[in-house]
Amino acid sequence: MPRLNEVVFFHAGSRTLMIADIAVNLGPDGPWWLALLMRLNKAWGHLGPTRFCKSMMKDKAAVRASLDHILDWDFDRILVGHGRNIEAGGKAAFRTAFRFLA
Repeated sequence: MPRLNEVVFFHAGSRTLMIADIAVNLGPDGPWWLALLMRLNKAWGHLGPTRFCKSMMKDKAAVRASLDHILDWDFDRILVGHGRNIEAGGKAAFRTAFRFLA
């Protein structure tokens, strides 16, 4: 995703993954206009990439390799740049968010 140039951090001590734009976790506490926009963007009510972010994934094999590397880390919590953090079950949520690349 050259135009996004996302960086993901992992803090082993707290088993926390920190992401910025690769996925969002926006939900019911947002304003109506955000809900509408994100529903159209297939990014409302769950952790996952937006349609825009997916459109920038030109080299799917490279993205999948990066995601597989991330999934090798022992994380349970995810701090997201946009939306609610995931306090538990983060690895399963992350795997589900990117299952379209399987």
